[in-house]
Amino acid sequence: MKKKLLLILFTMLSFNAIHGEITWNISNEGTLTISGTDMPDYYFYYPDIAEGGSSPWANKRDEIKKIVIKEGVKNIGSGAFYNCYNLTSVTIPNSVTNIGRCAFKHSNVLESVTIGNSVTTIEDEAFYNCFSITSITLPNSVISIGNGAFEQCSGLTSFTISNSLTSIGDNAFWACRGLTSFTIPNSVTSIGNNAFCGCYGLTSITIPNSVNIIGKGAFAACEGLTSITIPNSVKSIEMSTFSGCTSLTSITIPNSVTSIGDYAFYGCSALTSIEIPNSVTSIGTVALYNCI
Repeated sequence: MKKKLLLILFTMLSFNAIHGEITWNISNEGTLTISGTDMPDYYFYYPDIAEGGSSPWANKRDEIKKIVIKEGVKNIGSGAFYNCYNLTSVTIPNSVTNIGRCAFKHSNVLESVTIGNSVTTIEDEAFYNCFSITSITLPNSVISIGNGAFEQCSGLTSFTISNSLTSIGDNAFWACRGLTSFTIPNSVTSIGNNAFCGCYGLTSITIPNSVNIIGKGAFAACEGLTSITIPNSVKSIEMSTFSGCTSLTSITIPNSVTSIGDYAFYGCSALTSIEIPNSVTSIGTVALYNCI
């Protein structure tokens, strides 16, 4: 009888496992429920962030189909749900302020993401290669999108952006082929290198006057983009910024621009006219090459 009671008690304890300041359990249906306060950063392949070792549910990640994070949890640790191949939905409560690096990376069948209205930072590669996500709404609390945060989210067709956003990181939306339009709020001051590179479906984008830096290759290979207006806050058009934009027919360069980088409009074969203002003092190598 004592052995049976101990076995039952052990089963209950393992079902509601405690790891640091969080408690977690996985139901028979594959729902991972997490409660508590601080979630540590977990090891996946970046040793420098391995505060919490491997996530305690790492050996069960193939079972995880849904994640419910309870109110009170303050952050989602780096690598927390890395390689959760069968994860389809996640709910992030209002108590969470930060989504860590590679938190949901390679969650290939993840379709539904609800982000609470206190998240301020989405770190590097947080949703990298989550190619089944079709729609994301960022609350107005979000101020920065990290490098590669939504890189290769090729199924993404709708993205509602935060009005408080100040920076879009390098490769943030690289190869998000499903996006057709994107409005950058006037709180953004910088667009990272290759931020929208390979967004083939993008036909229109609005860049506000708040933006003063557009990174290298930011809109390279955006084959559906037909026209673009560069705000008069931008001082330089960097290397390969619009290279391979094969549908681009017109572009407005403001008087604030002083330099046009190498390959800036390389291969913009549909471009029929371009007016370069007197403020430009240098034009880089093959900047307009193959603009037939």
